[in-house]
Amino acid sequence: MAQFRVCPDSGFYFDKNAESLMKANAVAGAVFLLIAGLLGLGVILTRWQEVHLLPADVFYQVLTGHGINALIFWIIFFEIAILYFASSTLLRTRLAAPRWAWLGFAPMIISAKPSQAQRGAASRVRNSVDDAKYRIAISKKMIQKISALIPCPVSTW
Repeated sequence: MAQFRVCPDSGFYFDKNAESLMKANAVAGAVFLLIAGLLGLGVILTRWQEVHLLPADVFYQVLTGHGINALIFWIIFFEIAILYFASSTLLRTRLAAPRWAWLGFAPMIISAKPSQAQRGAASRVRNSVDDAKYRIAISKKMIQKISALIPCPVSTW
């Protein structure tokens, strides 16, 4: 039996499993947005001629990291949080398979971490070892994108 919490202000019924997943995805999205903001500050301070904070190669790594975090990661995590809200709270339904939903959240977080470290991979000369690491990073990014689809059928059962 699903456990619901009634919001005293809005009167919405929140499924406890969906609410915890909403919070986890929203917090992860906020963290990636914070990272994007800090990297954006580095970009701004580098383009300001009087400050010129970073050297050219690091600047482009920071610029790429800012773009990835601001345009991909935080949007995906917030989108999933909104999906849980819309499919469970607005429709007043329970989350059918919360373990599958957490199983979808884990690879999203795990695969986002290496791409934070791989920001500068394009600016270096690569050899076969770097090429293998690059293929693994691409595979992990694909896992993240596919795992983002897991909540879709899970939340609508």
